[in-house]
Parts: sequence; C-alpha cells; structure tokens
Amino acid sequence: MQDRGECSQSNESWCDDHLVSSETQTKVQALKMMVNWLVGIKAGDMNSAKSTLRLMHTMITHDGDLMEKGQINKAEMARLRLQAGCCMLKLAQEPAFSDLLLLDQFQDLALLINDRCFNVRAKFAQKLHKALIQLRLPLQYMSILCLAANDPVKERRQQVKTYLVNNIY
Repeated sequence: MQDRGECSQSNESWCDDHLVSSETQTKVQALKMMVNWLVGIKAGDMNSAKSTLRLMHTMITHDGDLMEKGQINKAEMARLRLQAGCCMLKLAQEPAFSDLLLLDQFQDLALLINDRCFNVRAKFAQKLHKALIQLRLPLQYMSILCLAANDPVKERRQQVKTYLVNNIY
C-alpha cells in the first residue's frame, strides 16, 4: 500500500467520488476484495484474517495514512479510514471472525463514530445500524452508538439516538 502519487494539498475533509484519486480507489477496492475473500473461505485461514484485521486497525489508527509519509490528502485519508472500519464491521458479522477482533481493535473501530470528518461519522453509523438492525453483529457493537452522544452536530446526535432506539425495540 505504498503511496505513489503526489499529494494534492486540499484541506477539505471529504470530496466527491469523482475527485478521489485512482490510487485511493484502488486501495478501497483492495480492502473490499480482501474482506470478501476472507468471508468466502470462512474459517479456512485464521492467520490471514488476523493480519487483515491488523492492517485495517493500523489504517484506522494512522488516520488512513498507512505509510505515515503525508503523501495523501485529508479527504482520501478519511475515505480509507471509513473503508477500513466498514470492512472490520463486515468481518465482525461472520461468526468465524468475530472473536478475532482484539479489544484495542474494537475500541479504535468504535471511535470512528467520533471521527473528525462528518461523512465518516455518518456513513460508519449507517453501516453499523444496518448490521445491528439485521442482527448480524454481536450485541456489544450496539454500545458504539452511545459514543455519538458527543457529536458536535445536533442532527447527527438525534439520528444516532433514533438508531439506538430502533435497535432496542
């Protein structure tokens, strides 16, 4: 996941899909492909699943800049953080992989709901709610919704509260 392109110095925290570089689009697709491959083989290769979870966790903890060289703009870093979090949620939906998620990985995943980028917070909460409402995630993931109580946008707090109430009833 070496960054090869020049960094466009944009201070925007999110950008439209058509403005995302092909390199970042490739990284997003690669993350999806790895997760789909793991889901396809189910419990066949736990070492690959552990290393994939470590990769995604590292991507979240390093704010989407895996190589930490500053060669990627903020909007693309936000997209990569979001994709890593969504992929971790997808793996957690599989019984074979849900126990592989370590506590520190779960905590960092949960903190995506408090990400500095509004779109990451909103899209992550939507993915989490969808999986919870379909009863595909363990009950402990519902606690992540409570972390949105400090969201700076009132409408987001209300939306997440609605998600939580819908999951309870």
